[in-house]
Amino acid sequence: MTEQDDFYRHIVEHSTDVILRVNAEHQILYANPAAITAFGFELDALIGHSLQGLPMQTDQQERLLTAIDRAFVRGTPMRETLPIMGSSSLRYYSAALVPDTNTDSIVLTLRDITEQHRVEERLQEASTHDPLTGLFNRRQLFTMGEQDIARARRYKMPFSLVLASINDLKSVNQIFGYAIGDHLLMTVSNSLQDMLRGSDYVARLGNNSFAIALIDATTEQAERVASRIRSQVDQTEIHVIDTRLQASACTAVCRFDAEHDSSFVDMLKRAESLLEANRYADTRAPTESL
Repeated sequence: MTEQDDFYRHIVEHSTDVILRVNAEHQILYANPAAITAFGFELDALIGHSLQGLPMQTDQQERLLTAIDRAFVRGTPMRETLPIMGSSSLRYYSAALVPDTNTDSIVLTLRDITEQHRVEERLQEASTHDPLTGLFNRRQLFTMGEQDIARARRYKMPFSLVLASINDLKSVNQIFGYAIGDHLLMTVSNSLQDMLRGSDYVARLGNNSFAIALIDATTEQAERVASRIRSQVDQTEIHVIDTRLQASACTAVCRFDAEHDSSFVDMLKRAESLLEANRYADTRAPTESL
């Protein structure tokens, strides 16, 4: 073995990346020490071991084996991201697959990018969710709403919105502080999520208002949901020292109308107009004439 060979072996064996050499039958021909941490096997146990026997979930294993097979067929380097369940947690790896025609094998390098993946997930979460309540934000509501009215139009299915606005939130913020107002918002948002079906979703529409999207729901069904929301919010109490804050909400119901709503924006505008009108109306449970 030459000095240069020793140099490269030193790099491979001390690399924090997992480096494997596997054959077309998915057997491990070589593994560097970093593989011990990734798979929970000692090196002697890994050599000759099939990738199919590693502690990975079935779908993760299929993705890895498919990527290796594809690299053999193409005969050119490939790269993709793979989730792998290690000895203690799910990790994400950037996988580089380099065919070696001289030994009829694939050199598989796995670089742990779990932290980077988590940062990207947090950024994605921040772009679609309200930071205070954890609900979908207005932007994501528009995205999902457009998809839902397209589905409603195509399959002639009902689709309804319930808008709910917490009364007197501005006064709560002014008198008791924004921390109490935020607590009230979070309490109401949790209640809204708990009462919905799995197919429905709720978004924070504005400072004190929420939009509840009801898939395949008629106006009558949406009105019942609106009534439940008002009742639930009416039961919400916030205690501040010796003061008890009793929450209440105003609601409005709007059903998708293919003749008038060319987009989700049109439908939402109608719903917001109804909600604004209902804030000043005598009745608390208005409905839309269809």
